[in-house]
Amino acid sequence: MPPDVICTVFAMTAYDLDDLVTILYDDPSISREVVSAALQNASGLGHLRIVHFLIDKPEITQSVKQVALLFAARSNYRAVVQLLEKGEDWPLATLNEALKLTSSPRLKQFLRERIGDLAPRLQ
Repeated sequence: MPPDVICTVFAMTAYDLDDLVTILYDDPSISREVVSAALQNASGLGHLRIVHFLIDKPEITQSVKQVALLFAARSNYRAVVQLLEKGEDWPLATLNEALKLTSSPRLKQFLRERIGDLAPRLQ
């Protein structure tokens, strides 16, 4: 299969093709940029299994995770935000931005609690 076709298929996380993503991940034609875009797309579309698969891959930088977190918050995907937030030391500004982007009451509550947890450490 031509590399450009493989990259296109890999980037199709919008269709929640998690099995295909896991199979194609190891293909040498899948670039760092494609993996990063796949995480961000999956986050914004609420594809938790794909986010879980990609989140700890070496291609995924903190800035890519930050964009993914904000995409998920804007789309009100609480489970995705919680997964991306877990174990990370997010700056207060990032969490506040996510709080502004979401309209989900449950996600707002989660983010407010997380921001409240950070406040004592910042003083």
